[in-house]
Amino acid sequence: MICGVSKIHGMRACLLVLMLAVSMDAGAASRQTDVGVRAIGMGGAFSAIGSDATAIRWNPAAIAALQRQEIDGAYADRFGLGLGESYLAYVLPVTERHAVGLDWFHRGFDDVTGGLGLQSSQNMLSLAYGYRNGIAPLQPLLGNASIGIAAKWLSQDAELDGRSVMSASGLGFDVGLLYPLPHGLRFGFAIQDVGGTSVEHNSGLNETIYDSRWRAGLAWKPVDGLTVATDVDDHLRFGAEYWVQGLLALRAGLRSELDSPDSGADAMTTSFGLGVKYRFAQIDYAYEHHPVLDATHYTSLSLAYNPRVITIKDATVRPNPVFRSLYPHYQEQNEFFDVVLTNSAPQPIEVTVGLFLPRVMSVPHTESIVLPPQSSEKYAFSVTFDGDLFNQPDAYYDHFVTPVISVTYTRDRRDQRVEKQLERVYIAGKGKLSWNVEGMAAAFVTPSDLAVAGLARGLVQRYDDVLSSKFNHSNIGKAAILFDALGMYRLSYQADQKTPFASISDDKTIFDTVQYPSELLAKAEGVDVKIGDCDDLTVLYASLLENLSIDTAFLEANDPGAGHIYLMFDSRVPLDRAEDYFVTPAEYVEWKGRIWIPVETTMYGFTFADAWRQGVNEYKRLKPRGLIDEVDVQQWMQMYKAPVLPAQDVVLPAQDKVDSLLARDLEFFDRRTDEIALGSAASLDTPDGAYDAGVAYLRADHPEKAAAMFERTLGMRPDHADALNAQGVIATRRGDYDEALEFYRRSLVVDENTGVRMNIALTYYLNGERERADAYFDEVVSLDESYGELFDFLASVGDAEQYYEIGVSYLRQLRLEQALEQFDLAISADGAFADAQNARGVVLARQGRADEALPAFENAAQLQPDQLGFRLNVALAHHLMGNYESADVLYRQVVSQDDSYAGLYDFLAATETAEESYRIATGYMQQQLWDKAMERLDDALGADPQMATAYNARGVVLTHLGDYDEAFLNFERAEELAPTDAGIRLNMAIVRHLQGRRHEANVIYRQLVDMEPSYEGYLDIFEENE
Repeated sequence: MICGVSKIHGMRACLLVLMLAVSMDAGAASRQTDVGVRAIGMGGAFSAIGSDATAIRWNPAAIAALQRQEIDGAYADRFGLGLGESYLAYVLPVTERHAVGLDWFHRGFDDVTGGLGLQSSQNMLSLAYGYRNGIAPLQPLLGNASIGIAAKWLSQDAELDGRSVMSASGLGFDVGLLYPLPHGLRFGFAIQDVGGTSVEHNSGLNETIYDSRWRAGLAWKPVDGLTVATDVDDHLRFGAEYWVQGLLALRAGLRSELDSPDSGADAMTTSFGLGVKYRFAQIDYAYEHHPVLDATHYTSLSLAYNPRVITIKDATVRPNPVFRSLYPHYQEQNEFFDVVLTNSAPQPIEVTVGLFLPRVMSVPHTESIVLPPQSSEKYAFSVTFDGDLFNQPDAYYDHFVTPVISVTYTRDRRDQRVEKQLERVYIAGKGKLSWNVEGMAAAFVTPSDLAVAGLARGLVQRYDDVLSSKFNHSNIGKAAILFDALGMYRLSYQADQKTPFASISDDKTIFDTVQYPSELLAKAEGVDVKIGDCDDLTVLYASLLENLSIDTAFLEANDPGAGHIYLMFDSRVPLDRAEDYFVTPAEYVEWKGRIWIPVETTMYGFTFADAWRQGVNEYKRLKPRGLIDEVDVQQWMQMYKAPVLPAQDVVLPAQDKVDSLLARDLEFFDRRTDEIALGSAASLDTPDGAYDAGVAYLRADHPEKAAAMFERTLGMRPDHADALNAQGVIATRRGDYDEALEFYRRSLVVDENTGVRMNIALTYYLNGERERADAYFDEVVSLDESYGELFDFLASVGDAEQYYEIGVSYLRQLRLEQALEQFDLAISADGAFADAQNARGVVLARQGRADEALPAFENAAQLQPDQLGFRLNVALAHHLMGNYESADVLYRQVVSQDDSYAGLYDFLAATETAEESYRIATGYMQQQLWDKAMERLDDALGADPQMATAYNARGVVLTHLGDYDEAFLNFERAEELAPTDAGIRLNMAIVRHLQGRRHEANVIYRQLVDMEPSYEGYLDIFEENE
């Protein structure tokens, strides 16, 4: 046949056949040739790995898991025989679950100039497709399993002395499966040359050149960077690969023919390899030692687009615009921004996702999650803002910023990072809000602010006698005093020139500007009248009322062209007793089953009565037309929590000025009370008429006026039994028990009444005469058994004081368990016993149960809000629980009302930890108590000499004291300990700036901006404020 031309030509032809046979691995002509330098370096144990473009040949299913574009080129001279092999492969992910690949293999032999005159070539071109499971119902069963198919066209040509002696071509197919298993294992299975691959010669002869063969393999990654694998086909294959710092790969492998008649040594081929990766490029080398033929050296170059296994497919910041005033609300949400992350690796990978928003963050917010293998999912993340930036001068301005999403992870022991810039986000300034966001105005209600708390509590304490005698500490009385006092701050209503509420209420998409209450109260030097729109004045009044635990509701009037906002507050008058406190229903609003008082907040300077009349008339006019909406402030405050604001110095208004306005309101309330009470009486000239008026006064909590009416009754009828009993009740209320008993006895003489006897028993109990009280109770119950339950209740109430005194005695002896038991009994007897609640908290705090002590202290403070000691204990409990910010705010509220409590932070230093001392120091710094702050910072550094934050804070204190050189030394030391803290470097620049060393300041500042671009412009702001 081929060897039949001539003797010489026959020799050449036979040599050609020999070369072709050798090129097919010495007799294995029915199997495709191994390709891929990385795979060969691992002994060909690659069907379950397939993590580069050569997967087209090894297992086409693996290209769907590659998830990156990659091109791979390789070359080798097989066995040193001049058999040049070239290989080129390219993979393109079409979507997250679909990929296509194309490869070309060429083997050639050319010895025309060498004397044999032989030239041969073999080409194979493959087109592959891979699909990774994305069918949801199959996910539990198949997970991320992949399937693939490759169609290939191949040709063979040979020439002898320039004359073609062979030319053939044909088609073949490969299929593959890649299946992830538990514990980081992967299983690969491929069938190459399905049904056998045949070629047709130009003579018309068909010949099967590759038999159908299967290959199965397992791969495992026991530790980061190391992969071990094994394959079985016509060889048994083993391989391993280890990456050093993700840059250098070490590989080794061996394969042994399973059906070889040779000895084991003659059938075994060993290999090893190296790989070097830099960014998107990788160079690989493999050395293969054949048992018979010479060794082969393989080299390849791979280029990958997006070579990282983690990609950011998409990301979105949910709120746009972002309102600075809502940063506490954003921080409580778990879904501030979304990121779609893809992990193309066959193993789960832990990543750290970060978001950086310039202008509102100093450092990125980061969270760590674990991405499932070969996954693409959307994740929601929370956020953390820098509260200090909220109070910077430029925080009032609006900005467009570019958010940056970052993802960091470790792969093959090398740190990797990917970033994505998002579309610009609008940052609305500090005072901005949108009325289109329901309830957002509640974010400006700041009942815990120091200025607000100091003003509200200070006024209540100042007018405690008035509240007690005229209003029985009612909400209406407190609201009247606050309103009249605000009139003395000369707060003037003037519509916002840029965004007046009256106009923007018709278009709620326009941003409005609202002043925080402390900003409105703190007048700049030389400013006599403070201007505010209706929204500014409303949130101020709401903040004061909420500080006193008085619920409020915004009233948004939507009268076209005349929009307006004011408020109403909860009177806490029961609906069934409305007639005891109000002349007509026109004076109040019934809402949510309670009675509310509307107040026009633009009328500071007028009396509370005038603002009440105006507010309720406006409500009654608009409500029937559906033009007014109620917004529950307390409800929305739970969602939109107020930020922490800088402390402002607000001085209580002069009492004589407040008194002049308050006197007019007191006169108004006196007239109303008389009108209500006297309106219930038929005639004051009759005993029963006067008595009815007295009862009306008593129901309205005006005991003095009630007593006068009962006295009038007794003047006309000295034996009026009910009037005598009523006088006894009033005397009991004011603690004059002897006088009360006298009135009760006189009443019994006139009319034997069981209720009066019950009053006598109760008075004896309150006076501490238990035995006489018991005797009367027994007598009452014998006459009317329905009083039995009341007797049991009153008996327990009567013991509360005794339990408390015993508990105090135990506490002094440090017998804490016994003390706690007695305080619990006291509270059970009288749940409103504030001292017992507070004492219970003290015991629990001493026992190290601060989380249980806190509710006890809060109960005591709520029962007696004017008792500063109880509120100080609430601050202490927060401090012990680690809620330092809350503790600081509460403590400063107490000190603002009574400076005798200043310095009590000292006792907290007894913990002697650096963190505690530092926290205490920052509290003193906020109060500008620099010497005390320095002492605590020294304590902190004594406990931890490596505490960078303490050195930085020490520098801040020294800067305020004017010792710039020493301050700079402290900042330098802080930077040595925390070189990545950009804020320290900013402090260094500021100190040099203050020293007049502008060049040094600018050098340090430029270094800072290079380190952290978000600080751009800070030094300019500082210069502007000089």
